[in-house]
Amino acid sequence: MSRLFVIDALGIAYRAYYAFIRRPLVNSRGENTSAIFGFAMTALKIRREEKPEYWALAWDGPGPTFRHLRYPEYKATRKPMPDDLVAQISAIEDLAHAIGLPVLEVPGTEADDVMATLAVRGEREGLEVALVTSDKDMMPLVNDRVRLFSPAGRGEEFTWVDRAAVHARWGVAPEQVRDMLALMGDTSDNVPGVPGVGEKTAVELIRQFGTIDALYDRLDQVTRAGLREKLASGRERALLSRELVTVRTDLDLPYRWEDLRCAPVRRDALIAIARRYEIARLERIANELGVADAEAGAAAPARSAERRGTAAETAAPGVKLAESSPRPAALAPPAAPPPAPRAAGALPPAGPAPPVPASVAPPPPRAAASRAPSLPAPEQGALDLWSADATSRAAGGGIDAWIGRLHEVRARAVHGLALFPVLGEGGAGRGDVVGIALAARDGTTCYLPLAHATGPNLDAERLREWLAPALADESVPKVAEDLKTCLHAFERLGLQLGGLAFDLHLGSFLCDPVRDHGLDALARDVLALELPPLAPVAARGKARPAAGERPAAETGEAAERRAAALFPLADALRAQLEAREQWELYERIEHPLVRVLFEMERAGVLIDRTVLDAMGAQMAEEIGRLRGELLALAGEEINLESGTQVARVLFETLQLKAGGKTPGGALSTRSDVLEELAALHPFPLKLLEYRALTKLKSTYLDALPAAADPRDGRVRTTFHQAGAATGRLASSDPNLQNIPMRTAQGRAIRRAFIAPPGATLIGADYSQIELRVMAHLSGDPNLIEAFRAGEDVHASTARRIFAVTGELDPALRARAKVVNFGVMYGMGARSLSRQMGIGLAEAQEFIAHYFRVYAGVREFLDRTVVDARRRGYVETILGRRRYLRQLASEHGGERSFAERAAINTPIQGSAADLVKLAMIRVRRAMKRAHPSARLLLQVHDELLLECASDDANATSARVRAEMEGCFTLSVPLEVSVGLGPTWFDVH
Repeated sequence: MSRLFVIDALGIAYRAYYAFIRRPLVNSRGENTSAIFGFAMTALKIRREEKPEYWALAWDGPGPTFRHLRYPEYKATRKPMPDDLVAQISAIEDLAHAIGLPVLEVPGTEADDVMATLAVRGEREGLEVALVTSDKDMMPLVNDRVRLFSPAGRGEEFTWVDRAAVHARWGVAPEQVRDMLALMGDTSDNVPGVPGVGEKTAVELIRQFGTIDALYDRLDQVTRAGLREKLASGRERALLSRELVTVRTDLDLPYRWEDLRCAPVRRDALIAIARRYEIARLERIANELGVADAEAGAAAPARSAERRGTAAETAAPGVKLAESSPRPAALAPPAAPPPAPRAAGALPPAGPAPPVPASVAPPPPRAAASRAPSLPAPEQGALDLWSADATSRAAGGGIDAWIGRLHEVRARAVHGLALFPVLGEGGAGRGDVVGIALAARDGTTCYLPLAHATGPNLDAERLREWLAPALADESVPKVAEDLKTCLHAFERLGLQLGGLAFDLHLGSFLCDPVRDHGLDALARDVLALELPPLAPVAARGKARPAAGERPAAETGEAAERRAAALFPLADALRAQLEAREQWELYERIEHPLVRVLFEMERAGVLIDRTVLDAMGAQMAEEIGRLRGELLALAGEEINLESGTQVARVLFETLQLKAGGKTPGGALSTRSDVLEELAALHPFPLKLLEYRALTKLKSTYLDALPAAADPRDGRVRTTFHQAGAATGRLASSDPNLQNIPMRTAQGRAIRRAFIAPPGATLIGADYSQIELRVMAHLSGDPNLIEAFRAGEDVHASTARRIFAVTGELDPALRARAKVVNFGVMYGMGARSLSRQMGIGLAEAQEFIAHYFRVYAGVREFLDRTVVDARRRGYVETILGRRRYLRQLASEHGGERSFAERAAINTPIQGSAADLVKLAMIRVRRAMKRAHPSARLLLQVHDELLLECASDDANATSARVRAEMEGCFTLSVPLEVSVGLGPTWFDVH
């Protein structure tokens, strides 16, 4: 059984610090190293003796937690961390990275909650979990699969705490410890408990009544009158304390199991830490571990694919920590590991750039080719990531040699350039370009500092003079981790990019949608190469230093190593794409879409702030009115954003029937629960409306004006190609794809998206594209006939199912619409009965009748799942794959999810591919025939464009023709087109 160890970082650091408090370990600089030494010995002991397959180090995240917000006095009595312990925290994090121990930190979240979430997910996925902590708040998690590995006394001794050990210590079962602590309180965390109730009394009460809820339900059975009065008056404090001591197990953690795998020790980094802090024992261990890892490393590439597959198969469904879809076979490692990186050469002092040295002057630029080149085949030595000659010249040749390296790279650019921009604050489309790392295919690299606070920096005008021809040359292939980010970054420098050849992020996504596509992860997985961080880990309590605040030499070292890895990674990923028959999909859709999305992000969309301000003011009044009505119905002042307080009103005050619990054990107030209760009482109904309006106001009415560019009033979102496994695009900062259309308030927000003077907006929306794709894939004759005849397919379905020949009841059409769309998502009778408000038997018969009418659809769905089990994946019309190993899982929930994904992905993914293909065609047609027009947004099946008003009719006709003709299905693609001054008007 695989093992997961999660270490309480501060708990171990504090213990190590105070273990030596009488005789601290101090180095020659007078620095206290007790915590560093103690933590190192503890972590290395776990690594050496327990041999975890997965492990993690959990820190308290910055900022107040929900406990502080709920009870401001939480932990208020704790003394500040000693200064000489604070000084060791950064070194402990560095040490963790050096020994292959992932560091986890979530803002506004305590380490206990991170540990608890990992424990529950690990247990669910069949792992044996060890929580390295002595915190009694973690004891409720103890069961047959989860144990505590707790420090015992002083030194390096630990003891296992299982169910029997918990009972022996406290006299109650693990699941009762929480309620016991809530009664007795906890002075270390300033949890109040019930005044006058100590440990002994709390244990007795929980042993007698089992839980706090049972205790208060039967309070009259407490025989001691004085204790009964204390409990009665302290009821609210007991319930509050239970909230405070309850660890969360439902966090949405941005980590996958693969991220938590026990990584190889970085011997050099560990030795550097040992020498920096003068810990001789740690250096001896580092040398021993380095030898052991080197001996084991020879077999690591052969095992990596199997291990990654195992990690995916053990992943929890539906969470970021472990993606819901499994991964295909791992990317192939290189034929040989790359050589060791060079030492960084010192950069010369800042000053005016001299002329280009004659010995490395670039050749004359060639004429641009007519189309972007394909990625060239790898050359001999393509994996030699560093040029020793260039390194030695740069280190000792002064400014001429440094500038010479820039032109040395350009002189070799005929075979391609790898681009790695280093960005400051503001993100891919808005941040300053701090510097640029370039690499030629032969491994020659250079770094061009542009905006470092400490310099030296190259003059931007001289940079453009030297680099513009090579960067714009269409015949010079360019590879990058993220080409769209490069387009934005270089444009901000006044440089245009031509010859875009390969985007590593997109290539990795097509190979395996659910893996980590980041450059660090790809270098580890594909090249067995650990890349250095661009910026050091921030000291505890301090912000991570910005890229521009670091010396150019430090940033340049890491940036060059990243640039040097890009060509070898591109070669390996292209080979994988070709092996998986995905290269055509990359060339035909994903690669050309990069420039389309770049232009859309650059264009943005104009908004009218006065419309949003007026709507915001009106909605604020409505929210205030609803709040007053809700508090009146509750009969008390409560925080409507607090699930606990809302649950108390719903299920205690109003005595409504509870509808399930959260993973942490609290009564749920999710929207589906409130929807079921809405028919029984006005409180849940009004609460749903209150939540909808507050979310609408904060997400759009307040956020959109703030997101508008003050220079032109346009909002610019960021589009993501590598988001959903189905291939659908996503947007963020701000998200413009989730503006609700089902409510009048949501639709009204689109009035604020406007055309500038003299222009018109065009909205072009595919009609029922997913149903048309289903008709094409299934070949069902009745469904195809309905679409070919131009019928309302939902009305056609209703007429066929209910045998209606005359006027159709709209309610029957509505039912048919639910089933038409529900079938594509694997909807069962239970979900249908809930959505339609009909009985389960009636829903079952409705679905059965549907499949009698559309027998071809039933056959297609069954065949799709069978084929997916046989092949391990499903694919779209254009060949996009989604791997679904959970189809063979013994876990019923995982298997059901995979079956639904197998049904949905070919339909939804094909529709997404067609929309992308349409975007490429529309953009090409606009450039050729309607230059005033430009794409602004893509939202699900809709494209939004802007064009000159006098060209709007011709442009809209061309848009419709391009979208309807982008691909030939067995049924016609139909597009509805609207024109207007606002986004609302086009509909």
